[in-house]
Amino acid sequence: MNRVEFMGQLERLLWDIPESDRLDAIAYYNDYFDEAGAENEAQVIRELGSPGKVAAIIKADLNASGNEQAEYTEHGYSDGRNEENPYAPSRRETGYQEPNKKRKIPLVLLIVLLVFASPLLIGVGGGLLGGLVGLIGGLFGILVAVIACGIVFPVAGIACLVYGIFRVVFSPLEGLVWMGMGALLLAVGILLVILIVWSVGKWLPALFRGFVDWCQKLFHRNKRRENA
Repeated sequence: MNRVEFMGQLERLLWDIPESDRLDAIAYYNDYFDEAGAENEAQVIRELGSPGKVAAIIKADLNASGNEQAEYTEHGYSDGRNEENPYAPSRRETGYQEPNKKRKIPLVLLIVLLVFASPLLIGVGGGLLGGLVGLIGGLFGILVAVIACGIVFPVAGIACLVYGIFRVVFSPLEGLVWMGMGALLLAVGILLVILIVWSVGKWLPALFRGFVDWCQKLFHRNKRRENA
C-alpha cells in the first residue's frame, strides 16, 4: 500500500463524520506524509497502521470530545482539553522535525562567511605560496651556485697547475705560486663536488618528500572543509 491508496481508503472510511472534520483530518495526515518525505512513506504507513485503525481513532476522538473545540494541531488531534491524542502521530515521536531546514542554515552561513572572507583567504594563501616559492627559489639558486663552483674550481685549478708547471721553467717562484693556487682551487672543487653529491643523495629527496607531504595535507584539509 502506498500513500495514495492509504489516503483514499481513509477518506472513504470517514464519509460519516462532518465534512469539516473530514477535511481537517485528511489535510493533517497529508501534511504528516509531506513532512516525513517520500523516502519515508512506507515507514509512516507502518507507524500509522491500517486506514481503518486511523479512521476508528479519529471517530472515537470526535465522539469523546463531542466535536467541540476539536482540531488538528501540530502535535496531533486535540480535543480542547490540552490532552494530546496518544494514537495520533506527532513530529517529536517520529523524528521528522524539519531536517532540511536544520541542514540549510549552516550551509548558508558557511557560504556567506566564505564570500566575505575570500579576500583574506586569498591574500593569506597567496602570501604563504609566494613565501614558499621564494624559499624554494633561494635554495635552488644556492644549489646552482654550488654546482657551478664545483665545476669551475676544478677546471680553474687544473689550468693553474698546468700554467704553473710551464712557468716554473722560466720563473720558479712564479711557477710555484701558480701551482699552489691551482692545487688549492682543485682541492676546493673536489670538496664541492663531494658536498653536491652528498646533498643531492640525502637532502634533496627528503626536501622533495616533505614538500609533497605538505601539499597533500593542505589539499586534504581544504577538501574536508568543503565537505563539512
